[in-house]
Amino acid sequence: MRDLESLKREANTLHKAYDAGDRQAQLQVAQFLGDKRDLKHADFLHVIARGRGFESWPKLKVAS
Repeated sequence: MRDLESLKREANTLHKAYDAGDRQAQLQVAQFLGDKRDLKHADFLHVIARGRGFESWPKLKVAS
């Protein structure tokens, strides 16, 4: 598994792409969060964790 810092950077990249209107980023977020609005950094961490098969970011942290 990648280290937590690289996963955090991935969440930041996803967040920026999402905010810029990147369709792939929007689809990735929608897959796990539906049509949730007013997303916070924690939401993007959650998407990264879910994409790796974890229930949540805290559970990913414990496993790493």
